[in-house]
Amino acid sequence: MLIKEEKKCYRCKETKSLSNFHKDKNKKDGLQGNCKACCGKYSKKYVQNHKEETSSYKRKYYREHEEDIVAYQKKYSKDNQESVQKYRKEYHKSIHGYLVARWNTMNQRCNRTKAANYDRYGGAGIKNCFTFSDFFEFVTVTCGFKTVNSLKGMELHRKDNDKHYEPCNVEILTSEIHGSRHRELNARIVRLCPTKVGSLEPSKD
Repeated sequence: MLIKEEKKCYRCKETKSLSNFHKDKNKKDGLQGNCKACCGKYSKKYVQNHKEETSSYKRKYYREHEEDIVAYQKKYSKDNQESVQKYRKEYHKSIHGYLVARWNTMNQRCNRTKAANYDRYGGAGIKNCFTFSDFFEFVTVTCGFKTVNSLKGMELHRKDNDKHYEPCNVEILTSEIHGSRHRELNARIVRLCPTKVGSLEPSKD
């Protein structure tokens, strides 16, 4: 019997090797009809056109399956320690990996009740209004930081601590300026409401 080594993509109509198609056990040949490149383009376009919907779904799914997700991640990391460590080391050197980590920190502060300082963020009504693609574009295009090295010594700062993580309320400052902004804020709080001082110590937000 002749074994096919190539397949035609339904979307772009190009004939490609089978390695260019994702697996799908529901299909006769065990592969999806569209190639990986076309699937990626479609997914990206869908997310761009349904940002709020997809972000809301992801947050809801994570909250409802947090224990299972964390358990799976721990097991996978344990079973593949060497490859995981190598991948993480390389990935975190990239601007994409670095910003994913920063974006995840914002998400956890705002959505995960067990996260450190949740009471000052999500518990106080603060939301992360950035999708990751929006955050990546904000940092690399709007603010012009293209590499991890260019972000060394820089910190994300909310201009108004009572407002959300969103483009109009976020700026990237040096550690020195960021610290001085918090000291100024604490000084105003002391004058207006002495009992609140201490709850607004500098943090990387």
